Amino acid sequence: MERKLDKEWVNLMIQAKQMGIPIEEIRRFLRQRSVAEVSQLENNNEASFASATDTLKH
Repeated sequence: MERKLDKEWVNLMIQAKQMGIPIEEIRRFLRQRSVAEVSQLENNNEASFASATDTLKH
């Protein structure tokens, strides 16, 4: 299976390495962002569902 890398991500990782940012710090940042984004999406979905339910009741 051939894997294609996103050139923009590769460039960002190269820049981070050149700046001396440790890989663990990058991983931690990405994990935190992922968790925050998932939480935000879940909150948005719950709010949309509640709004749709209220609309159907009226």
